Amino acid sequence: MYSPFQSPSLPLAVKGPYLNSWQAVGTGSGLLPNSTPAFWPAWDDHTTWTCVIVVDKSPYMIMGSIPTSLNTSRSIQTAVNFTATKTTYSLSAGPINVNATFLSPITPNDLVRQSMPFVYFYLDIFSTDGAAHDIRIYSDINPQWLHGNEVLFPDPNPKVNATGSLINSTDFVGLQMQLQPSRPFAEVANHAQDVIGIFAMKSSSKVKYQIGPDSTVRALGTNDTGLQNTIDTKYSTHALDNPFDAFAMTLDLGSIRSTTESIMWTIGMLRHPSINFTSASGANQLRSSYYWSNFSSIPDLISFVLDDFDVARSSADAFDRMIQNVSLSHVAGYTDLLSLASRQIFGTLEITLSNSSDGTWNRSDIMIFSKDMGDVASAGTSGGTNVVDVLYAGFPAILYINPSLCQYLLRPLLESQVVNGTLIGQSYAPLNLGSHFPNVTSKTSPHNLGIEQSGNMLIMVLAHFRKTGDPSLYPLIKSWADYLVNETLNAGYQTTSLSDRIASYNQTNLVLKGIIGITAMSSISSINEERNDELVYQTTAQKYMQVWLNGALSEDRSHLLSSFGNPNSSGMIYNMYADKLLGLGLIPSHITTIQAGYYNSLLRANRTPLGIPLDSGNPSLSRLDWTMFSISSFLDGTNDDALVVLQPSVTMLSNYVTAPVNNSPISIIYNPENGMQYGGSNRQVLSCSILIQIIA
Repeated sequence: MYSPFQSPSLPLAVKGPYLNSWQAVGTGSGLLPNSTPAFWPAWDDHTTWTCVIVVDKSPYMIMGSIPTSLNTSRSIQTAVNFTATKTTYSLSAGPINVNATFLSPITPNDLVRQSMPFVYFYLDIFSTDGAAHDIRIYSDINPQWLHGNEVLFPDPNPKVNATGSLINSTDFVGLQMQLQPSRPFAEVANHAQDVIGIFAMKSSSKVKYQIGPDSTVRALGTNDTGLQNTIDTKYSTHALDNPFDAFAMTLDLGSIRSTTESIMWTIGMLRHPSINFTSASGANQLRSSYYWSNFSSIPDLISFVLDDFDVARSSADAFDRMIQNVSLSHVAGYTDLLSLASRQIFGTLEITLSNSSDGTWNRSDIMIFSKDMGDVASAGTSGGTNVVDVLYAGFPAILYINPSLCQYLLRPLLESQVVNGTLIGQSYAPLNLGSHFPNVTSKTSPHNLGIEQSGNMLIMVLAHFRKTGDPSLYPLIKSWADYLVNETLNAGYQTTSLSDRIASYNQTNLVLKGIIGITAMSSISSINEERNDELVYQTTAQKYMQVWLNGALSEDRSHLLSSFGNPNSSGMIYNMYADKLLGLGLIPSHITTIQAGYYNSLLRANRTPLGIPLDSGNPSLSRLDWTMFSISSFLDGTNDDALVVLQPSVTMLSNYVTAPVNNSPISIIYNPENGMQYGGSNRQVLSCSILIQIIA
């Protein structure tokens, strides 16, 4: 039934931090005709979405839970297919077959379209008996899309009201919802409290709408009476859950054998402004999503989205083909993982710009803010913005897809540490831009990841420059490199990413990142024609590398240690990948061969069938992203050699992704013994796979 494989969860509407709905599949019991989509953090946080097809006066549930008050049969789900941009369900409703498709467009080279928080839901219908049938389509959503009903972290004041209205347009029928009062830049259980929700389809004399109690509206929409083109005048006077309401539309197709064009709705979650940005100087700036620079009103925006459907579908098909045709597509399961993960990486981003002093949009002032949706960084950065080690994990994927996006992600981090040319904060790189997205602020407080984050930033700055030729803020970057010169060989109890949960002393993987960061600074100095700096950093890195080589290799020369001085330590030395990515040539080929052989021995031993432990000190933790970094570090760029380690590794990771113990978006941090997820759900896991394309 499931193609290319049965995922524990499937993306339905994933186009931003606040438009992020999935279907829980689990072991296969989560059928679309008998389940309600959910907002990504928890399956009890329903984003109620209903679709019913009425065939010859008999209603069949396509999506949603069957109300006990309706005489509705459940359609039969016969197949499910997903691509990088689409999830399609094939269903049987009496004498009618229905293909229900959820499209979340990915257009990384078009900032207007990529920044628009809209998705499409469309149906294609055809008769199975050759006869014409009378068909009406009903669909609704409700304001739980805005506020949620998640019970683990309930709103302290859950009795929230909302407004509902019909958008004035002759081009489309559009229903609009907004919480009252709207609370700018506030979240409840990861839902923004200032969203304007949109549910729309193109106008037709056969389209009807209604806003009111869901039991009443659904009954009218699926029986002979039909929707009334009305809005409950008392709607805004009661709480969202007393009663629950439906924002509904129907389309009467009449007697047909098949549809000649897709029946399409769009859902959007709009915010304006979208980011509350406090600069390093303390100045406040309200930044807006990039798409607003092209539209003067909500109706104009909705008209464009609906008219753009064919373009969106064509662009999605092109992106799907790109994923299927990557250079390692012959590795079984590889492109399937890419397809499942693609919508997640772009579903975390807010692409923004500012207003100029004259009120016009400043298209040269682009910044991208990424929400740490899966709490990858842990320890105070849940909901964090542009978390440095999270960006580092996703950076190769973005670099591959559109290098310009890397500049827009790095820029706010770099500028957060400088005021009028004066460096502020610590001598090392920051952790993030705050921990309360969508509120973004300069962070200069001390932390224990100075080597980790400074190395990450220097590696990303150089990788980005080599793709785009745009170095900047040299004194700031140099200060981080000087910190690495002073501290790298004395790492002590500094750590790599907190989610690695490795607390050992003088970690070889961390020290290696510091050395690579120093070498990256040598290249950055060369680019800036700072010849003295170039030589100093190069000489220092080479000297430090010799120290690393003398202490990192096990006595029997079978593998690299994960902790200097601990002969029993081992693990993924995933920072070797940065040397490969940047083409620095720091790590001798015989070291790469030794570590590749060790990794192969772990694969063959199969002690943990769903992954390789990140560190020998904790056999119950692995990371999908660092696994792929590790594999990539010893691929030599030819497909045949890649298969030696890549195929069994991808098979192993595919087994984890399809493990029946989960029913949530892919988590990059998990237990390789049983597949249980720890954190990093719904994050930039695409990078864990597609990054191989950069060196393949």
